[in-house]
Amino acid sequence: MKPLSQNTNSLLHRVGETLRPAAQPVRPAVLRLTTGAFTIWNNMRRRSMFHKLNRQDASQFDPVGPVRVLRRPLPPRVANALYDADPNRVSAVLKAVLLDGLNPLDTKTEHGPAVLVAGYEYGAAPAALRRELVGMASDRLPLERGSVQRLASYRLPKISADEVRWMLHRVGLTAQIVAHPKGVKALLKNDGETWSRSDVARLKIARALLGNPSLVVLENIDAALDEQGLIMLRKLLDEYPGTVLFSSLVPQRLFAESEMRRWPLDG
Repeated sequence: MKPLSQNTNSLLHRVGETLRPAAQPVRPAVLRLTTGAFTIWNNMRRRSMFHKLNRQDASQFDPVGPVRVLRRPLPPRVANALYDADPNRVSAVLKAVLLDGLNPLDTKTEHGPAVLVAGYEYGAAPAALRRELVGMASDRLPLERGSVQRLASYRLPKISADEVRWMLHRVGLTAQIVAHPKGVKALLKNDGETWSRSDVARLKIARALLGNPSLVVLENIDAALDEQGLIMLRKLLDEYPGTVLFSSLVPQRLFAESEMRRWPLDG
């Protein structure tokens, strides 16, 4: 084999010197360790955000859905009924969970039970997110003063007026809206004054179901409805895809025994 010329050796030597790393091997290792440590710290800091990444809108999975097609139909929807000898106790539990964000089962320990709605810890969620997750219609809680549009969209203030009108139509309030010269901007006084009790209940139901929240809570709202109102509510609940938690003096007005699961508050 013919030896390389001096000029060729000199050229290869210069190329080798040019490509040789300027730093000692320990320097790149320190950089890699520093970068890895920062990545771990940054990801740990964003754990709460990562926990919510699995929450996706169902429309993203059309037409099949996030699971495989069922070979047979699902069983009938089961509603969750709270009951107790004292109706005030039911109201107190609902208030503690939904209004105050508290857990009535909390043992005051560091790892006490948490109330989860759609994967979110309800008590720790911001108020705006809580209103988005849960809709409530109660015959015991009075409506605030305001326009029909504002009262109906209280949970979702950024929702479009068209969606509000559609929801009001579904609960049977179109005639009341059309009859008023201001339409959805008509002003109602405290607890919906100038409207009948049944119409106020329909407005509360519209507010609770607007936007299809993950959980709908009904507290004796059926007591304020006539037979036509009950038919309307049964139809809406039959089409509602989420979870229903309700209390009623006569629960059979809304659900058959096979369609509800009773939860006694006295254990």
